[in-house]
Amino acid sequence: MLSNLAIELLIPGGDAADPLLSIVVPALNERIAIAEFVRWCKAGLASAGIRGEILIVDSSTDDTPGIALAHGARVLRTPQRGLGLSLIHI
Repeated sequence: MLSNLAIELLIPGGDAADPLLSIVVPALNERIAIAEFVRWCKAGLASAGIRGEILIVDSSTDDTPGIALAHGARVLRTPQRGLGLSLIHI
């Protein structure tokens, strides 16, 4: 679990330089669905021809952030849970 002070941005290898669009999604313990979601977003960006990033704002206690990162999403690890709080950290 994250400490109350830890905010960390994880950037995957091959990340989009200077993205034109950001898809920002708060997540909490979504290990079952996060890989498919990131693939779906990447496919949509590719089919639209848009250079973009997928940013998962995460305070999970499972392996959601690692899975998202491994599939090419940026991950902003935040110490507090909650949709409103996660958006404050963006």
